[in-house]
Amino acid sequence: MDRKTMNAVICYARLPEQELSMFKQELDKRRLDVRAVVTHSGEIKHGKKILPTASFYIIDDYNNPFAWDGKAEYFFYTRKLSFKADWNAAFDMDLYNTLVRPNILMYLPIVERFSPFEGGSMEAEIRLMFDFSKAHELIRNSKPEIVLFYLEPQTGLENMLYVLAKHYKIPCIVVRVGIFRHSCGVSRSFEAPLLDENWQPHPDTLVIGNNIDAQHKMHERTVALVNKIKDKAVKYKAGYMYGLNLIKSKKELIRHTWNSLLEMKRLIHFGLNPPMGILFKYNLHKKYKSAIQEMPKDKKSPLLFFPLHYQPELNTMPRGLFFVNQIKALKLLSDELPEGGLIIVKEHHGVFSRIHFANSNFRPSTFYNWIRRLPNVIMVSDDIHSLDLQSACDYVVTVTGNAGLEAMVRGKRVLHFGIAAYTNGPGVYSVQTGGDLKRIFNEKQFDSLGNTDDAVWEFIRAIDQVCYHTDMNLNSAVFDDERLTHWINALLAGVDCYFKEINRG
Repeated sequence: MDRKTMNAVICYARLPEQELSMFKQELDKRRLDVRAVVTHSGEIKHGKKILPTASFYIIDDYNNPFAWDGKAEYFFYTRKLSFKADWNAAFDMDLYNTLVRPNILMYLPIVERFSPFEGGSMEAEIRLMFDFSKAHELIRNSKPEIVLFYLEPQTGLENMLYVLAKHYKIPCIVVRVGIFRHSCGVSRSFEAPLLDENWQPHPDTLVIGNNIDAQHKMHERTVALVNKIKDKAVKYKAGYMYGLNLIKSKKELIRHTWNSLLEMKRLIHFGLNPPMGILFKYNLHKKYKSAIQEMPKDKKSPLLFFPLHYQPELNTMPRGLFFVNQIKALKLLSDELPEGGLIIVKEHHGVFSRIHFANSNFRPSTFYNWIRRLPNVIMVSDDIHSLDLQSACDYVVTVTGNAGLEAMVRGKRVLHFGIAAYTNGPGVYSVQTGGDLKRIFNEKQFDSLGNTDDAVWEFIRAIDQVCYHTDMNLNSAVFDDERLTHWINALLAGVDCYFKEINRG
């Protein structure tokens, strides 16, 4: 390349030594000099070895409760801090009010997704102010000319970095999860859909499709998964749902906890406490069971099915935008629901699973009580299969979840409240206001959507053509090494596409 070396900031959750070394080599080839790294729990030792001149901003350093207590050597948290969690960075309140305050209800929950879980609006905004200051300091010190995210910004620090980069017109390249795990979109933003209303690449989308059959222009994995979803004889389960074995009893809950050394250490610090203790999860499950109601015997029209999201997760933070609070979406639906309608709500299995922590910031003790207070809304048992509820309903409603994709493929109408990979798909309606719902309910009939298979295939084909695909054997773990490599490869493909575009321009 004949262009000059550019300063870069990279953001990732974690990268083992081998993957980070490979990433660094590829960035060197593209003449990108990494000046700063923002990571959730990156290993500072190998990070500094591979990127000795970069500044590291490791979010665990100030989110970990032991760091707050001055006990960095306590139990399992033993690595040296990458930076002190002081607040020497200047806070530009005027700029904060201009950039952050209008969207503050979107950002406050995001900073609460990591410990310590204090809760409360004042604590959350203090963290957000701190993150804004640190992100501003990072930009001033590193002077980035490009910011790279291997997934959408998940933390307060990453979101504030993204907001400030956009303000200062610093290009951002963001890996976006495609409609299935084996595909990723890459974009200059995370707020824009991958395809516009005409199913053409959105101006922010970097078109990097690969490994696609020349005749069908779709990846073979995509074809197989779509056919699996369409087969009504199969109880399709999305990849992320594998491994979510539920804990059904207090005895099983305690036995599972004591079988893990890591859980033992957390038990000592958190175990009997809300907001994330094991007994909190058990009691939360009891509250949910007590809120369950029977399905009505008479036909309701329109009938809406709203499967709740596990939180915290990317599908609501940041993809949900202002609807990170799911009760906000439910209240809007309840207010605008035509007479005779009903909304069925089902809890996400992940809330009660073995591999996730419940968290009172996102499932407070009053959560299910608030849902029960909504008119024309009932909660049903999580033992009822979602396919049965989906088949019976007129609309599937989600923030950005996989349930919307499945419903679209099966010819159901979908209401969604954020930015999903299937945004603008056939029969998919984006909701931001009550006016949107009035228009949808007034203009649409509640009978069969009448989607043709051709329309669904055409839309999915268009998505596949803008995505980067992998043939790796991705398992159900979110951060397995192959998935990290997939995201990095997608990001690098996006970088190449970006440079080709600016060279043509």
